[in-house]
Order: sequence, then structure tokens, then C-alpha cells
Amino acid sequence: MSISTSSRDEEQPLLRRSSEMNRITERSLQYGVVDFTSSGLTPPTDAIVVDFDPLGDPDNPLDWATSFKWTIVGMLAMMAFTVTFTCMSPVPLASAIVSELSHSPNPASSSSVLLVTIWELGEAAGPLVIAPLSEMVGRYRVINTANVIFITAIALAATATSVEQFIAARMLTRLAVASNVLAPEIVGDIFLRKLGEAILRPMIVLSGSGVLMAMSLLAGTVFTFLYVYNTTLADMLVNVYKIPPEMVGSCYVVFSLGSAISVVICNIALDRIYVRIRNSHSGVGRPEFRLPLAIIGCFLLPLSVGAYGWSTELRLPLAVLLFATTLMGSAILLATIPIMAFDVKIRRFLEEVF
Repeated sequence: MSISTSSRDEEQPLLRRSSEMNRITERSLQYGVVDFTSSGLTPPTDAIVVDFDPLGDPDNPLDWATSFKWTIVGMLAMMAFTVTFTCMSPVPLASAIVSELSHSPNPASSSSVLLVTIWELGEAAGPLVIAPLSEMVGRYRVINTANVIFITAIALAATATSVEQFIAARMLTRLAVASNVLAPEIVGDIFLRKLGEAILRPMIVLSGSGVLMAMSLLAGTVFTFLYVYNTTLADMLVNVYKIPPEMVGSCYVVFSLGSAISVVICNIALDRIYVRIRNSHSGVGRPEFRLPLAIIGCFLLPLSVGAYGWSTELRLPLAVLLFATTLMGSAILLATIPIMAFDVKIRRFLEEVF
């Protein structure tokens, strides 16, 4: 069976057009749009091209007015603030809330701990439902439905008559938080396009580096002390130092003060330390050059935790406890911020390898 010359001549344009379409498809997968104009190619005559108007399209989020874009960002930021405020506001009075709802002067300490930490269970489970639903039915429906559930759950928590109801409402509140899941995607769509990472790439990168896994484990361990502090400080202030419950919240400010000090230190010294060590190694930079401050933070953390616990055990003055709390906040941030910088650098290196 032979192919005529005319048939082969007809096939060549088709093959070239197929190659062109493959390149266009790759571009569409990267940027989410088939742009024939900028690629210098012409669409096939039988193709249906769906694209935004290059001269300006009100349906294109990238063409929206800057003021409107920042209005959306502001609304998302306020939603994120509401989520954080809802998470942290019951923490100083967790024991008092449990005591009042259980009608017992000495409720189980596990109840107040669960009241604070149940939020994280919802934070882990919520995105597993919200993210897929947003792809199936759209972000508009999901984020508005989630907000209604969020407000309803807050109302349930406010009217709860038992510890179990309050804890369940807290978990439902976090399950319904859509802003933390969808806000990055919404902001990404209304500003400059960026190449999205593959879904499996973070796990591949993480599993490809034992050092990165160790740093992640260290950061997770350091983060646990934040909840040790959150779940114990209020009880110590009320039961040991006899601080009125309405004044307990003000004592939490010292932890934020220590955290702010570490942020300032890292902002000033992190890059300077990196440049100095890099210059001492013939100008060759390495991700681990970001870690000296983390070593200091990891050294201070057990000292601050020990001082935090023993100051109460030995009934030392309140100022000692508050100083230990400040030192703990500083140590936690001083350990985690350099690890985050190290994580960014080593991920970029491993992504180039993989």
C-alpha cells in the first residue's frame, strides 16, 4: 500500500499544525489560557478558541480596577483576622468557660486543653472538603456557604449550655473556615499570573531531603510549645497568682512582645549573617547559612520552657513568669523564622534537581 505524493504533502501541514497545537496546549496548562496572538500562531479553522478580549475584558480578573482588587484583598484580610480572633479569643478564659459550663469549680484540665486544641482538628480536616468543592461548584458558592456555617457555629458556641456543645461548635467553626483555603487562590487570580506548582511536588521535595525533613520536624516540635503555653498560662495565672480572669488576657501580651523582638532581630541580622558567612566561603552561598539564629533560638527554648514551669512550681514572683513567657515567645520565633528561610532556599534547590 503506497501513499501518493499529494497525500504526503497534505499530511505535512497537519503534522506541523499538530506540533503547534501541542505547544499551545502546554502553554494553556501552564498559564490557564490559550493565547494564539502572543505565540505567533494561528488557530486551526475548525477550532473554537475561548479567550479574554486582549483590549480589556470585564470578565478577566486581571483587568479589574486596582481599587476593586484591593477591596477584595481587604475583605479577605478581614476574614482572616476574624478567623484568628475567633481561634485565640477563648484561650485566656478556657478554664473559666469550662468551669462555668460544667457547673464545677474544679473541672478536668483535659476539657480546657481540648477546647483550645480542637481548633486544629478542624483546620486539618476543613481544607480536605472545601478545596475539592470549590473546584466542583465554584468558589463563590463555597465561600458564601462556608461563611454562613461559620457565623452559625459562632452563634452556637455563644449559646452553648455544655462543654461538649461548645467544643463541637468550635470544631465546626474551624471546619467552615474557607478564607484560609481559598484566599490565596482568589488573590492569585486577580493579580499577575504565576506558574502553579505541581500537587505532588512538595511531597517529592520533602521526601528527597533528609535535612529538610529534620528541619520540618524541628519546626513542628518548636510549634508544640506554643500550645503548651496557650493551654497552661491562664490556669497558672488564675490558680497560682490569683489574677482576676478579666486581667488574664493582658498577660498574653508579653508573649507577643517577645515574638516581635525576634522578628526585628531576624529582619536586621538574618541577611547580614548569611552574607558574612557566604563571603567567608569564597562567595558561595548555602541554605544552611540561614540557620545560626535558629541555633540560638533552639538553645533558648528549653531554658525558657524550664523557667516558665519552675517559676510557677517554686512560686516565684509574677514578673519572673512573665519574663519567661517573653523569652519563650522570642525563642519560638527565633527558631522558626530562620528555618522558614532555610526551607525556601533548599526547596528552590531541590525543585531544580527534581
